[in-house]
Amino acid sequence: MMRTTPAFTDLLDSLEPRMRELRIPGVAIGVLHGDEEHYAGLGVTSIENPLPVTPDTLFQCGSISKTILGTALMALVDDGLLDLDAPIRQWLPNFALQDAPTAQRVTLRHLLTHTGGWLGDHFNDFGFGADAIARIVDEIAALPQWTPLGSTWSYNNVGFAAAALVMQAAAGQPYEDIVRARVFEPLGMSRSTFWPTEVMTQRFAVGHNVVGGNVQVARPWEIGRANHPAGGVNTTVRDLLRYARMHIAQGAAPDGRRVLSKRATLAVRRENCPATGRWSMGLTWWLSRLNAAPNTPFNPDGALILQHGGATNGFTAQLRIVPSKRFAIVLLTNSDDGSTLYDAASSRALRDMLGLSFDSVTPLKMTAAQLRSYEGVYTAHLTEQTLRVRDGKLFAQARHLGHFPTPDAPVHGDPLSPEAELAFYAEDRVFVAADPVLGGRGEFLRDDRGRLAWLRWGGRVHGRGE
Repeated sequence: MMRTTPAFTDLLDSLEPRMRELRIPGVAIGVLHGDEEHYAGLGVTSIENPLPVTPDTLFQCGSISKTILGTALMALVDDGLLDLDAPIRQWLPNFALQDAPTAQRVTLRHLLTHTGGWLGDHFNDFGFGADAIARIVDEIAALPQWTPLGSTWSYNNVGFAAAALVMQAAAGQPYEDIVRARVFEPLGMSRSTFWPTEVMTQRFAVGHNVVGGNVQVARPWEIGRANHPAGGVNTTVRDLLRYARMHIAQGAAPDGRRVLSKRATLAVRRENCPATGRWSMGLTWWLSRLNAAPNTPFNPDGALILQHGGATNGFTAQLRIVPSKRFAIVLLTNSDDGSTLYDAASSRALRDMLGLSFDSVTPLKMTAAQLRSYEGVYTAHLTEQTLRVRDGKLFAQARHLGHFPTPDAPVHGDPLSPEAELAFYAEDRVFVAADPVLGGRGEFLRDDRGRLAWLRWGGRVHGRGE
């Protein structure tokens, strides 16, 4: 059933001026609230060849694709074809890492929870041949092992290529065919696809970067087959709400068929390890709890929320699901700056439609000398974070380093992000001070001698320079 409610109308009214302010060309939004579904398309698909965005416009959804991989993988677990805790060498006997003993112990659970420990933001483009995923998995052997296996959560894109290769070995089918048969077809996600040749026959959005204050079409559009497991799904808000309904219904498709067992859907919602800030890690999903009152501390008994975002070249996306409330919201944008919009919009929907909100934090008082102990340059593969104290406050500025969708790719958009003021809310834990509720959060991680070794920001561990 679909109808417009005042809360949804108010949400759309708040989106349009924010889109203009952030220069986001197009947004598609979908909300599931009980039995009601609400959809809208705002703006245009492209600034060069503009068509109106509709609820059926295809967008790249980026890393939301990881949860779709996890869903298809758990269907293979249901069928007895895979075991989350068996070494993946059982299916990939030649799987290799720089550290050979570690390679023998890697499991699917490590891959689905981002705890493999090697450099995870490795991307490459081997075209669309059948060997593309296998070729990028071969390259994992050359990546540095930053943290011990299973010890530290740090976002690991290329680990999902290894998971997809395991799925292919177990099912005897190409990865994309497994997802189509196990997820897209039973859920009626008829527009969703990995393939640019199928996208181009429908209405689709192109991504956009902001460069020097100017909005421009992001090129290249495609990300290559090797990156399909980590972020290759093209989809619509209607299709993603069908997907959300299945997770709310504990594995049942709209027609009653089982996509997953109830046991499997509950397993993906179970915490495996802490992630970052308020989030812990399920199987591919980020998990947290919501409060029944705004601006209150974290409530461990609050309503469970499942979330995943996504970003590719010029696209950003977010899907949030609150199973106990039969609620989901998805926003798909064709701009690198879409995350600023979708975080605020989805949080507003949670507040106005469910009366739920995220926890707030209170900044600690820190002396300039205390803050200076955290100064330095912290480097990951995609970004470099420079932390400096000025006027008694700690500021961070990110420099983007490129490396997507290929190792030698230049930066898309401006290389420097605006400076952000950080504040501490607990020992070694920081947040963006401009917003104590929605602001990004990070952690400083120490070595076994208690020395600062890493800044985990944006989900990635950044090593501290000497």
